[in-house]
Amino acid sequence: ALPASTLTTDGSLVFQGTQIQIFPPPALPPLLEARLGDEGVQAVLDLAETAGLLQPQRDYGQPSVADATTTVVEVHADGERFVQEIYALGAEVVGPPGADAPGPAPGVTEEQRGRRDEVQAFASALSTPEALVDGTVEVTPYRPDAFAIRAVAVDPGVAPTGGIEADVRDWPLP
Repeated sequence: ALPASTLTTDGSLVFQGTQIQIFPPPALPPLLEARLGDEGVQAVLDLAETAGLLQPQRDYGQPSVADATTTVVEVHADGERFVQEIYALGAEVVGPPGADAPGPAPGVTEEQRGRRDEVQAFASALSTPEALVDGTVEVTPYRPDAFAIRAVAVDPGVAPTGGIEADVRDWPLP
């Protein structure tokens, strides 16, 4: 899986665009790029600090959710590397059927939910670059210089499902 967003030291923010809902999904999601410059990089660092991401691992609780993903936020600032791992981010509230309002998920305190909300706000800001700088930000399709491809052998004994045909290509690719 690709990172939801990556900010480089030159102020280039690469993030995932809207994904079409088909199965299987495209091998590469649409990637967009925005040039934030120094002002934008500082805005992201300020947001990271506000979200508590520039410190050792924080306690985000463990929601009682099976088979959820772990969100990893990695920030490099002032020669230091900070990593936060949050299990089941986005699953901090649940509500019983028919409830008027959701409550905190088992395994997450209100304080931990607040920390989770801060990380969600940080991640959301990275997908809306115009909110990071004063003025208009040009967003263009990201054009990588190269790709690394991982290929695995197709098991000839397993038939594709859902009307999906095998797409075997000659190697090397053009």
